[in-house]
Amino acid sequence: MNPLQEGGRYQAFEQPLLVNGVRLLGYYNEARSLKSVGNLLFWGLIAEGERHEVAAALKPLSERLVAWRAFLFNNLARQSSGLIANFS
Repeated sequence: MNPLQEGGRYQAFEQPLLVNGVRLLGYYNEARSLKSVGNLLFWGLIAEGERHEVAAALKPLSERLVAWRAFLFNNLARQSSGLIANFS
């Protein structure tokens, strides 16, 4: 699917994924075109269970993901600045 296309998409996993005790059933991605701000893209996972229980079980994973993203961003930024310096 082209994420810039209006509408959305839900994709069920063939078999639910068990992550930190939470069954993930599928995912969705959506795209909207808003005149005032442009294109809005977002995605999410469909989980089985009560919202607060799912959030509590998955929160430690999201905290690790944020730390991992920061680590990757810092290292990529450092590498790309070296590449830019090599080309100038």
